[in-house]
Amino acid sequence: MKMISAPKRRKKKQELMAKAEKAKQDSLARENEKRAKAEKEKQEQMAKAEKARQDSIAKVAELKAKEEKAKQEALAKEAERKAQEEKARIAKEEERKRVEEAKARKLKEQQDLREKLARERKDRYDHALVLYRGGRIDSSALLFKTVLADSPAAEAYYYAGRVYLAKGDFSKSLETLEKAPKDKADLDGLRGKALMGLGKKQGGLGRPGKPIRQGQGRLPAPRSNRSQA
Repeated sequence: MKMISAPKRRKKKQELMAKAEKAKQDSLARENEKRAKAEKEKQEQMAKAEKARQDSIAKVAELKAKEEKAKQEALAKEAERKAQEEKARIAKEEERKRVEEAKARKLKEQQDLREKLARERKDRYDHALVLYRGGRIDSSALLFKTVLADSPAAEAYYYAGRVYLAKGDFSKSLETLEKAPKDKADLDGLRGKALMGLGKKQGGLGRPGKPIRQGQGRLPAPRSNRSQA
């Protein structure tokens, strides 16, 4: 058997040791690579899980935001609806007030007009009496014609009848006295004078339309100074 020299044995040993070291290093490298790969996969999985978690959180937050937005929009619409209803209510109330104010103004105007017409009727009536007392028979008769045509009181027919009697218009006096109050003490006497004057006129006695003698048609003072409304 051939003997191997010491240097060769040492070299062979060193080569074996180098191979063993290399194998060891390769094994460590593979192990480290494997661990690194596993760590990388772990980190990726953790990253994916974190991303999924964050995505879930984001989706929940987005859903809540949408719900909150929908809620705020619903509240805004409700507030707008109530505001419109209040606006309509106020407008309706203002319109009602305007109608009531217009109605009140109209009623007041009508009342003022009635009072004005009543004053005017009373003034005409009083003036007709003043004209008669002053001996202005024709003017008084003319004014009493207006008084009687304008919703007169029964009292006006009595005094107008006396005016027409004093004027000599016996037919008109009779017609007017028929509407006079029945409680007048001298009503029958006045009618008698009118009938007598009318009979004389129709029978040709005396001059037609001749006024009665002074003092016969004197107008007594009215019992009251009430309005002729």
